[in-house]
Amino acid sequence: MQRIDLPNGDILLPVYFKGRQEKFCRVSVLRCAFDGLRLKFVEQGNELSLDTDRGLAEPSLARFNGRFYLTLPGARIAVNLPRRSNVVVCRRLC
Repeated sequence: MQRIDLPNGDILLPVYFKGRQEKFCRVSVLRCAFDGLRLKFVEQGNELSLDTDRGLAEPSLARFNGRFYLTLPGARIAVNLPRRSNVVVCRRLC
C-alpha cells in the first residue's frame, strides 16, 4: 500500500478489509494525523466494493498534476479522487 503525506503533516492511507462473514474485500482511504510519535485516526473516506473475484484489495495512492488517484491492481479499475468533492469516479480499465 502506498500512502500520501500531505503538506500539513496528515497522511492519506489506503486500506482494505473484509468482515468475517463477508466474501469480498472492500477498500477505503483513511486520513490520519501524525505528531512525530503517534498516528491518530481523523476520518474515513467512502468504502468501495466490487462483488467479483476477491473484491477490491491492495490499494495504493498516487498524486499527479494536483489530483489523487487510488489504484486497485486486481480490480482493473482506476479511481479518480476529485479535489473538492466526496464523489468518487471509477473507470474500468479492461
